[in-house]
Amino acid sequence: MTAPSIPAGLRNVALGVLLVLLSQAPLSGQSPAAAARRLSLLEALDLAERESESVGLARFEVDRAEGQRRRARSGYFPQLSGSASFQRTLRSQFSTLQDEGADSAVAPPPECARFAPRPGLTVEERLDSLESALECVSNADPFG
Repeated sequence: MTAPSIPAGLRNVALGVLLVLLSQAPLSGQSPAAAARRLSLLEALDLAERESESVGLARFEVDRAEGQRRRARSGYFPQLSGSASFQRTLRSQFSTLQDEGADSAVAPPPECARFAPRPGLTVEERLDSLESALECVSNADPFG
């Protein structure tokens, strides 16, 4: 036995009615629609101002323009800058040679008399005169 055939037009109408009924029923993942509430004109304008993307962009443009105005006016104000540095110089062992001031100059050592040995003195006296002559020569300026 074969199933009775349904005319194509009736089948299309039944399919359309079924689709309309299924589309109106909430699916399991959907939440039910919130109940509509009545808004006053001021509430609607306030809500639109808070939620509108174009209003947010306009606010950012106003802020940008204010920043540009401040930057343009900053040329009228004085520009301040500052810096600080510190340098420490260690005293060199040759600093006395580089000093040109007469106040800090060291007095030159006295000129030494030429050593003349005297054989008539005792050994201690001759040794003492020899040591004195060597000490005087070692204190002399080697460059002068």
